[in-house]
Amino acid sequence: MIGVNQEIVDVFKRYGLPPERLKLIEPHYLPEGVPDIELPEPFRSFFTTHNPVLLSVGLLEPEYDLSLQIRVVGLLQQRLKDVGLIIIGSGSLEPSLRKAINLASYAEHVLLAGDVERQVTLKVIADSDIYLRTTLFDGDSISLREAIHFGVPAIASDRARRPKQVRVIPAENIHALHDAVFQELEESTRGAASKEADVSNLNAVLQVYQELYQSKSALMNFTG
Repeated sequence: MIGVNQEIVDVFKRYGLPPERLKLIEPHYLPEGVPDIELPEPFRSFFTTHNPVLLSVGLLEPEYDLSLQIRVVGLLQQRLKDVGLIIIGSGSLEPSLRKAINLASYAEHVLLAGDVERQVTLKVIADSDIYLRTTLFDGDSISLREAIHFGVPAIASDRARRPKQVRVIPAENIHALHDAVFQELEESTRGAASKEADVSNLNAVLQVYQELYQSKSALMNFTG
């Protein structure tokens, strides 16, 4: 049995599974360095005209609380007139979110980008100033891990277990999000982007398959 976080592994233990049958393997693979590509439009122009740039990557669904991110742009503009927000992803809320953006007085400061090719997404993550994850409930976010991998400051809601590098705020709290953005900007917490890929989790999965194969081969030789 493979658990993607310690909480799931602990549940399996409470169900009575023996520890030797349990594996903790986190569900992410981190790329090698920032993609060496030039951003296409409309991202190139958006980065040119906005500073700082906030970013969210995920599904356009209610549990991501994207309306909170859109509304906080209006609050931030009182002190940061060039702030911008990019939202990458698709989902059922795209029409309503696009309508809300178009009705806002700061519509040109929010880019609803839709689905984006992976290399471009990674480049956008790396070039952003702050990554946002304001979910109402959540698992282990791969895009959040990628932002940390690239040294990008990250702000996330308290509705899931978060990596230690993340600034955690109460969910559904626009003022907490507003204040956290300024705290990140004032503290200049951006780190250096990692230049090495982290394939440890892939290797861990491969090892599980190898162990299973060896066990099956040993059993077949014994019974044969």
